[in-house]
Amino acid sequence: MKQKLFYVLVAIASYFAGVLAYLGYLALVYDQSLGSDSSKLIGWTLPSYLFLILPFYTLMFRWRKSAIFLRTALLIVLSIIAAASVTVMMGLGNTESLFS
Repeated sequence: MKQKLFYVLVAIASYFAGVLAYLGYLALVYDQSLGSDSSKLIGWTLPSYLFLILPFYTLMFRWRKSAIFLRTALLIVLSIIAAASVTVMMGLGNTESLFS
């Protein structure tokens, strides 16, 4: 039970660490904040994290270390899917605003 709770806490902390790192970079480098667009950031990144990144990482670390080729291929595919999913979600968000 404690191990599963630990995995849940790590998953939640890793998502918010990424969001906070992005916000920190935005504030430090560009001296800007999200303002009212914070709901869009969560809406674009949370589904891809929950349905793509988290299951792939779970699979990757459940496999034995002897399957290093499969883990490497899974990590590369995951990186490509994660990068593409955010841009697709952003594109879908823009087309909805165009038609409304």
